[in-house]
Amino acid sequence: MVQAGSVLFMVASEVTVWTLAELRFDSVSCTFVEARRARFDWPREAFGAMLSRVAVSGEIEAGLINRVTLDFSAWLAQQFVLSRAE
Repeated sequence: MVQAGSVLFMVASEVTVWTLAELRFDSVSCTFVEARRARFDWPREAFGAMLSRVAVSGEIEAGLINRVTLDFSAWLAQQFVLSRAE
């Protein structure tokens, strides 16, 4: 999950797809309301779309984009750990 100003971006794994949800804060009800949802076949597509939307929002610092990128890279590397042949 990444927050850019009043917008939350969330990536979630479902059974066969990856979902990117964009939630906007509604100050009247003090809740986040879903503004957009997209589904992707691959996690890199979902995270790439999230990073693109976050980067162009203009309400986030470069350090956070870098952290999200590094966190995703670390997560992705853990998914493909090869076992040592003996």
